Amino acid sequence: MNDNLKGLPLKPRYVDTLAPISKARYIDKIRLIDNKDPYEIPKKEWSSDVNKCPEIQYPDIVNYLVNTQSAYTLSDMKAYKSLESYNHFVSGWVKEMAHMTIGSKCLVSGHVRHSQRMHNTPLHCWLIAKKDGTVLSAHCNCMAGLGESCSHVGALLFAIEATVKLRKSQTVTQEKSYWLPSFVQKVQGKPVEEIDFTSAKTRKRKFDIAINQHSCTPQNEKMERVVPFIPPPTENELADFFEALHCSGSKPALLSLVPDYAHYYKPKA
Repeated sequence: MNDNLKGLPLKPRYVDTLAPISKARYIDKIRLIDNKDPYEIPKKEWSSDVNKCPEIQYPDIVNYLVNTQSAYTLSDMKAYKSLESYNHFVSGWVKEMAHMTIGSKCLVSGHVRHSQRMHNTPLHCWLIAKKDGTVLSAHCNCMAGLGESCSHVGALLFAIEATVKLRKSQTVTQEKSYWLPSFVQKVQGKPVEEIDFTSAKTRKRKFDIAINQHSCTPQNEKMERVVPFIPPPTENELADFFEALHCSGSKPALLSLVPDYAHYYKPKA
């Protein structure tokens, strides 16, 4: 050991940072994969070969997120965030998806961005599944991950499902296509007209149609959105609009920036 490192405290194992009940459950889960802790497996031992991903399909996702019994309450999981999970996936929040086979089980790992803290280190989640797609267990190092059905685990599940669909499709060159939403490195501010407000449900429908029609788009090609041309309002139209706001009975903050109405918003002495 380097003399400079002597005396420095070692970073505790993830499992040792868990509360007793959570730790017992975590140990119980990794028994399925010969007691190998996914957080301690060296990166070089993981594979990115999509041909060996478990055959997870949408019914398997619903089965796990909604109908699987919780290890804590033994009641049905009501993971109503499945669409939020898909939104995480299609928004490009999943990266570094890798997997390995341990015995008869498939272990899949991935990193997913935080829901609210986009600049923080992405969360690390993993799941264990049979080769036929049956999901046996999962985990995430987020606050909700101990419940095993957080939106980040869901995003990883949807990423695997899309990978399975895409590897079965063929492009015009007869090569299998593996294009998934590219990972978002940084969230930039944009004008409102350039922001895509498409709901997760609509994104899922469009993505499924694209896969089924073999019309996948590579990551480096952005799909252009057709935006209808709307001419700017005339001065008379703006004047009528501002007057209608003024007569609405409320005090819209917008009018405080309009010279003809700004005096109504001066603070009282």
